[in-house]
Amino acid sequence: MKNKKVWIIISIPFIVIILIGGGILYLNSTFTPPVSTHYIFPVQINSIGAGDGFSMAITDDGTLWTWGVHRALERSRIRTSGIPHPTNIMDNAAYVAGSNTIIPFGSYQSAAITTDGDLWILGVYRVGYNAYRTFSTPTRIMRNAVAVSTGASHMMTITSDGTLWGWGNNRRGQLGDGTTINRDMPVQIGTSTDWISVTAQDLHTIALKNDGSLWAWGVNHRGQFGDNRTIGYEYAILSPVSININTTWISVDTSSFHTVALCDNGSIWAWGSNLSGELGNSTTTNSGTPVQVGNSTDWVSVAAGNGFTIAQKTDGSLWSWGTNQLGELGNGEGGFHRENSVLSPKQIGTDTDWASIAVGAHRTIATKLDGSLWTWGWEGRGEGIVIGDSAYGGNRYSPIKIMADFDCRKE
Repeated sequence: MKNKKVWIIISIPFIVIILIGGGILYLNSTFTPPVSTHYIFPVQINSIGAGDGFSMAITDDGTLWTWGVHRALERSRIRTSGIPHPTNIMDNAAYVAGSNTIIPFGSYQSAAITTDGDLWILGVYRVGYNAYRTFSTPTRIMRNAVAVSTGASHMMTITSDGTLWGWGNNRRGQLGDGTTINRDMPVQIGTSTDWISVTAQDLHTIALKNDGSLWAWGVNHRGQFGDNRTIGYEYAILSPVSININTTWISVDTSSFHTVALCDNGSIWAWGSNLSGELGNSTTTNSGTPVQVGNSTDWVSVAAGNGFTIAQKTDGSLWSWGTNQLGELGNGEGGFHRENSVLSPKQIGTDTDWASIAVGAHRTIATKLDGSLWTWGWEGRGEGIVIGDSAYGGNRYSPIKIMADFDCRKE
């Protein structure tokens, strides 16, 4: 990726608060969006992220675009209503993440890592009981970040030295720092320096170490941990505990109530709630331990939504299973009937040129090898705002192409 300079304006005051492990914490470093420019798509998409009501994408020039219902932008001078088409909010971005939780205010958190490792956040964050903090413009939080995940009201990040950090609401121990104290700035989780990925959700977090082991903390009321223990909602695990499964994992993703993980032999395993068949094992029986999704060993990625799962195979095909009430599965069907649920993997169309996927609570966005961007699922306001095409309302039950030959504003 090109190493171009950050196109930002730093506002006064700019205060370096404290040096913490792998990064520096900033409280008042904000990004002022550049003046209007016009871009004509299609362009290459390098990274994507999906929240419940909004989406984000990074193009090959490092430009970060967003669209949908983003409360933080609505409270700022950037936007006073939903964003009906992709709009630029910052440059020099390399990686983006959006919260796919189902708790209302958690739906509006997002984060981006720039090419120089700076972590920027945007959204409405819950920092205590009925207490929220709004970042209406991208605000720099840390340096040297390499991975980030946004939950309903907390955020987790990994820095370049392999340490894990968290901040936000901690009422149920979702930060993993051994307390239930809410944090308004990043705190290091333990002393380990071998974390490689993390996924944050409503009230729990799951992370992966470089030895292939999985760790979890927070609330385990639906069996999301996969350790065969279902602990009541009122109880919480306050520090990372190892999920003692004799398997080497290479990736993991979790929704509010179920978890999916990819094994090093190409198999997918799932555990937790299975009300709509989201575990993909041809049943609707919940499981507190991992169950294999079919017999295939040619999976390369998997993502968990609210009651559904999307996965990709080595041949470039996409597959989905679980609830399909809002078109989440992208198989051309859908509706508010249980019979629309799919209990085992079903291919999405016949295309075999898919490149990446990102899942929101009720939607999916995906890229193809040609860099094009596609989406399907919940529309939201019925005006194309959440989907991003702004052409007509309604949920999308099959993949549609967006950001194609569209006059987007960089504003």
